Amino acid sequence: MVAGADADVIGGASGSAAVMVFAMYMGSVSVVTTVKWFWFLISLVGLGSALVHFAQTFKAAADLKGGDSAVLYGKVAWIAILAWIGYPVVWLFSEGFASFSVSFEVTIRPASTENNC
Repeated sequence: MVAGADADVIGGASGSAAVMVFAMYMGSVSVVTTVKWFWFLISLVGLGSALVHFAQTFKAAADLKGGDSAVLYGKVAWIAILAWIGYPVVWLFSEGFASFSVSFEVTIRPASTENNC
């Protein structure tokens, strides 16, 4: 909303984020190791698509809008991008390698950033 992007672009980014979250969930409940890592790779594709939306598509829309909106979008986008990069890192050590306890995982997982587009 800050960037002023079209509804279809926002829907694409939201869909990509939903794919990421769903695939991470499926990977965390999978008991077969190869299936777990397959879902993790799918989640990385969803994350990559969402990050491209944030870093390029939404940024272009914010730059067209110009002024304070572009500056605000730049700050919000980088906070969201850095938080979203934390998701696969935490997943790797908690669900992937089982190095973190569940309580540590819940504590360290980034806050929800769904409303930052």
